[in-house]
Amino acid sequence: MKAISPAISAMIVALTCISPLFPQEGESAVFAPYPSRIRVGVRGREVVITWEDSPDVTAGYAVFRNASFPDASNFGDALLLGYADSGSREYAYQPPDEKPYYYFVLGRIAENVATGNEAEYRLFIPLRNVPIEAVAASFKAPPAISAAKAADKAPRLSGIIARAEADSIIVSIDASGDIGRLVVYRGTKPLKDSSSLLDAALAAIIEPDAGPYHDFPVPGVDYYYAVLPERDFIGGRISLQAGVNATIVPVSIQA
Repeated sequence: MKAISPAISAMIVALTCISPLFPQEGESAVFAPYPSRIRVGVRGREVVITWEDSPDVTAGYAVFRNASFPDASNFGDALLLGYADSGSREYAYQPPDEKPYYYFVLGRIAENVATGNEAEYRLFIPLRNVPIEAVAASFKAPPAISAAKAADKAPRLSGIIARAEADSIIVSIDASGDIGRLVVYRGTKPLKDSSSLLDAALAAIIEPDAGPYHDFPVPGVDYYYAVLPERDFIGGRISLQAGVNATIVPVSIQA
């Protein structure tokens, strides 16, 4: 038979202990409000505790942590992290270490109804205001993006194809990332470098998501095409690579 974990054992004991809080035959109920549906998670280096607000809690909430599953017997070992107002549903805390802790929330007792030295309703109800698992924050930095991966995500042109269709030439461009607007050049000779653009014509400036460009040049002439990011063109960074952003094979419209 498998051993029962300390958290599960404590949960069974806690559920047994809270039974007097509910009406029994011939008895009156003890009123002790508490939050419910507690959730504990990690966001960056913070531990985030959320819960369902109780309209019966009028003096706010106290948020604690404990190294052991919290109950009445070890409440003295718990560390008070802070307070949250009534109506609040979240509390964020950055622990000083990466050790696992149990985080829990208690309803505070209003001064006008306090009858003893206790400042909170010390109810420890698993899955309501006490989680059954400890949570640890992580201070490890996210893995650095390698230079190769960063280069893959950089805006770039990766292919160009030109083909004739009816009375137009369709130029298809493969681009990735935030490439910006594109400058399309058309020439009657291969476009290999910046000097070859001097003899070419500026055919169009197109948006990156405009799809294939339809050009309507003079029929019967062989044409080559090249594409450059507008920002590179303006900055004087002109780089032409055959098959990447400059066509290799000429294309023409039938005269």
